[in-house]
Amino acid sequence: MQVNPRGLTGTTTLALLVTVLFAGCSSLTEPRTTRDLAAARARWASTAPASYDFTVAPSCFCVGNTRPTTVVVEGGTVTSARYADTGEPVPQAIAQSEPTVDSLFAKIEHALATRDETVDASYDATLGFPLSISFNRAPPVPDMGFAYFVRDFHPR
Repeated sequence: MQVNPRGLTGTTTLALLVTVLFAGCSSLTEPRTTRDLAAARARWASTAPASYDFTVAPSCFCVGNTRPTTVVVEGGTVTSARYADTGEPVPQAIAQSEPTVDSLFAKIEHALATRDETVDASYDATLGFPLSISFNRAPPVPDMGFAYFVRDFHPR
């Protein structure tokens, strides 16, 4: 066993080097999806407007509202929802379940925490809100996926 001038073996030196390189770098061992989510959440937390509107288009092979909807959010609450294609108001029963940016983040976090679904998401580079989210059952089941696509985001 060779000892360097500081009294450390090669193995000890290597272990210290690896520890120093990776200390505080949990992001190197976290899945990319989790790192991307954390970074997007941080951008959103630092730039989120109190009020905003956006169009959200759900996509699935399912019964229910899959029409693109323009949602107005004030103080974290949906205050208005209109069908993007016609401008007609969304019925109240459906409008109250329309997402906010925070609820989209919560859906991603829930899916990642429970590991019931795989998640693929992309985020706005400046504000951090989700641009697209795809959820798929794990293991995959045909026609059981669900997705959200966000566009036309405007602070108010």
